[in-house]
Amino acid sequence: MDTDIIIKELQKYSETVCTLYPGINDDEIKGLEQKIRYELPKEFKNFISNINGFKLLSDILYGIHENNKSIDLFSNYIWEREYSNNQIWSYLLPIVPDGRGNHYCLDLKTIDSKKLKCNVVFWQHDYEYTLEDLPDIESSSFNEFIWEMLNEIGESINYDGTDK
Repeated sequence: MDTDIIIKELQKYSETVCTLYPGINDDEIKGLEQKIRYELPKEFKNFISNINGFKLLSDILYGIHENNKSIDLFSNYIWEREYSNNQIWSYLLPIVPDGRGNHYCLDLKTIDSKKLKCNVVFWQHDYEYTLEDLPDIESSSFNEFIWEMLNEIGESINYDGTDK
């Protein structure tokens, strides 16, 4: 799935149900990569350089928002790494909360050789994972994951937020 198609789909939603945050520059992305000590996949970097996260109804995609820790990638990464009861692994970057303490995460350890994409996994906050029992793979790429998320939302609501 192409980033431009995903962005156009998000832009169809009314501002009353969807908040799109303005894109960020390469320096801010590099700053995040330095802080987490992992390179981000190109498709994710491309997305946040155009739309730096969003809120669509109750669904949130974190972005780089140092002034708003509740939707900031790094703040949520640090909280999940250092303060949660079930600390997330260093190579998992939480990108979408499920509202129950769990997160969909970029699995930065699975980034492909072209550095284009990586798996998106589901980290359950109250489950003890092991190297033999890893978090479930939700998607093989960020774009695919977001597209599936938008399709699920679109099954129940119209672009203006009314029920279908």
